[in-house]
Amino acid sequence: MIKSISSIGVLFIICIGITVDAKHIKEKKTSVYIHMDCDASFNLDSVKIGVEDAKYVLAPKFNYIKLPLQQNRPADLKLECDSGLLIDFSHLLGKDFAFIFLEQGDSLNLKYRNGKFQFSGIGVQKLDLINEWSIAKQMLKKPKNQQRHKVKSVSDFWDWHYYLSQQQSLLIKILRKYKNSLSPLAQNYIEANELAHLEYRKLIRFEIFVNGASKYGITSDSLDSIFDHEFNTPTTALLTAYSGWIRDHVYYYSYIRMLVLKSHRYNWEDPFMKSANRKVRYVQTAKLRFQGHPLHAMLTLLLTNSGLKEHTIKDGYTPQIDSLLKDFYLLPGFPEYKKFVKAYENKISGWVSGKGYNTYDFSLPDENGTVFKRSNLEGKIVLVNFWDRNPSSLEMNEVLRKIQKNYRNDTNLAFINITSLENKTPHKKKRNPRYNQTTQKFLYFKNDDEVAPVLKAFNVTTYPSLYLLDENGKSLYNQTDFSSVQASKENDFPDPRKDNGKALSKNIGEQLVLLNDGPYIFRDKDSLQLHYMRSQQKITKKVNHTRPFEFTVNSDQYLNEFHVSLIDSVVPSSGVYDQQEKTLVLSDIEGNFKAFKKLLISSKVIDENFEWIFGSGHLVFNGDMFDRGKQVTECLWLIYSLEQKAKAAGGAVHFILGNHEVMNLLGDSRYMDNKYKRYLEVSGYSEGEYMSNNSELGHWLRSKNVIEKIGSVLYVHGGISPQLNKLNLSIDSINIIARLCLNSSPLAKSLSDSLTVLLNSEYSPFWFRGYYTQEKNETITQTIDETRNKFGVSTIVTGHTIMADTINVHFGGKVINVDTYHAKGKSEALLIENDRFFRISSTGQKKELFDSDQPVAIKE
Repeated sequence: MIKSISSIGVLFIICIGITVDAKHIKEKKTSVYIHMDCDASFNLDSVKIGVEDAKYVLAPKFNYIKLPLQQNRPADLKLECDSGLLIDFSHLLGKDFAFIFLEQGDSLNLKYRNGKFQFSGIGVQKLDLINEWSIAKQMLKKPKNQQRHKVKSVSDFWDWHYYLSQQQSLLIKILRKYKNSLSPLAQNYIEANELAHLEYRKLIRFEIFVNGASKYGITSDSLDSIFDHEFNTPTTALLTAYSGWIRDHVYYYSYIRMLVLKSHRYNWEDPFMKSANRKVRYVQTAKLRFQGHPLHAMLTLLLTNSGLKEHTIKDGYTPQIDSLLKDFYLLPGFPEYKKFVKAYENKISGWVSGKGYNTYDFSLPDENGTVFKRSNLEGKIVLVNFWDRNPSSLEMNEVLRKIQKNYRNDTNLAFINITSLENKTPHKKKRNPRYNQTTQKFLYFKNDDEVAPVLKAFNVTTYPSLYLLDENGKSLYNQTDFSSVQASKENDFPDPRKDNGKALSKNIGEQLVLLNDGPYIFRDKDSLQLHYMRSQQKITKKVNHTRPFEFTVNSDQYLNEFHVSLIDSVVPSSGVYDQQEKTLVLSDIEGNFKAFKKLLISSKVIDENFEWIFGSGHLVFNGDMFDRGKQVTECLWLIYSLEQKAKAAGGAVHFILGNHEVMNLLGDSRYMDNKYKRYLEVSGYSEGEYMSNNSELGHWLRSKNVIEKIGSVLYVHGGISPQLNKLNLSIDSINIIARLCLNSSPLAKSLSDSLTVLLNSEYSPFWFRGYYTQEKNETITQTIDETRNKFGVSTIVTGHTIMADTINVHFGGKVINVDTYHAKGKSEALLIENDRFFRISSTGQKKELFDSDQPVAIKE
């Protein structure tokens, strides 16, 4: 039986029951053979062996072959290669055998007899060498601290340094022993790569030691002395002189990095060490010290992971990295590294023009020669149009003019048209600012022999190319299909020529809406103060404190609003309700108004005009309307308004507080979107004031509960912990204590034991994750049953922890989780109707949650 596998340019042939003789091997010098023969003591029916070309660039991609084994039937593996291979025997022989170098003509015999492997054949010395070194290392005394990437003290640093140096000494001694039985290629490869790996481990610990030097009382001069003595050794000389294939390229990068840091007195806070200029210094230093493959491998690492990925993604475009790339491509030879870097560069170019990344802060002249920068448009939505004089571009320009007309009075929108100087024509007619208040600029780049930086940074490969940027200069749509930017049809840039600009115009409007915020309403004696944020500026309106008072709030659509009336009197919500005919439950919207609205409409709770159409039904929001999203305020006002509309129709709205409500009410803004941080800056309010008890929304939220019971279902954001079960507290008591705390009542201090549990980040009802993070063992099942019996419910409904894309059931129906990926367009709600449980999707699809068994009844 012969099986052929082709991958990474290497041919694998697995043969079972076929013996390869030496004469055949001699004739096939380009082949490597591995022969395995196992007796009955070997208890596996197959082994996994990895194969990679020794000339790989940057990161190995082993092709793992499953080699079937049968008792008394040998198996042979034939590998075709150009020069050298790396074989991963770690699954068979242990971690020290993960990178075994084999070369043309090698033929290894691995026999397993009586519980042990025996090695023989051509090239066996490579296995014997690693095996001998592995055994010798085990005899060394290991440092007490087994955390490789943590230095606990000065003595700990030296313990590890001495331990690794001992390993190096053993390796050098063993290499001398095998010198005459290894080819020069194998000798040099094994020596350089194994020593480089150990030197890298020493350098990593030295860098950690440097970062903690002040703690240990170590001066820069002392660090110099250590580095000069320990990292400028014969081993260093050997590695800098080596020019062959390199596996541990990270050593070469780390060594240069440390040399440059040394020249700046080991100060990472030095502005130079924080800039891309340090990468230029790295390259200059490396070219003076390294050669051949090590130099190119080190430059490849610098330009990809530590260059394009570190700097270009962050800044959109980095001139220093761009200059280094040009120089790298001009270096003679080593095409495999250039090919790798070019592919990586193209990938990064796609990323930085994709959704969520910072775009290039270009500086280009306008029609009058005045230099204009993208950063001049901070705070605005920006449509960037790269165009030429081809028919497609001219067609696009016509459509964009129509879109611009739709927003002619909006100063928060800018149209930036970028083209070559060759396309520059005088603009005869100036726009009337009264007719069109949007910013419009025509900018130009030089079309010389090299690709203009602005084209390269935006990954422009064809005209026209459009980019929609948010107020921070980040791209709002994917331009590529790279998985790293999570490309999806929903995030693809709509082509305005296909629908006369309708989709793009709609998307622009949605982004403009996100720039606004408010109102935040505060009571001030006999008046109300309404704070809005428009164009990152606070606008304040003062009105007489009369009720009913009605105002409008933006939705997620441009110029689309809904009406809200202030509640006459805010009173604490009840915590226990009778069974209802129908109840809709959702949670964790986190400021995503679009998803919230869509789900309420598809569930027939509201209509397109935000009016309540759910009749006597109950809507339960199970916590976390705050943080992460950009329309938290609008979401809060919508559910605030629905509370009154539902009550008028005989229904009800329940708002269960989640951990993010509690955090914001207590002044914790850790997860707040930057939009709201800007509001705090321009308004002058602190994190604790903007949702204080003096604000309408803050006052209203403090009337809400952290746990409620409707019929036989318990609603809580996180869950009920064993610690909370042990407290002799009813549902109403839990809510009263939580409310006292949120209102900073002096009475709360007398309830220290209860507060310890209620506010604990692990045990509280709005933080607890134990239903999902612990194994579903008897202990957590017992906790759930105790909760069900204590509160007289059959089912517990939670949010807080995403476990699936859909509403999901746990513990045989005792627990239902309603948290889904709303931000990714995967929204669902739970509908309980006539004691049956359904999933409702954002498109209105209704599916029964339990095929047969309904939630388990509580114990009598």
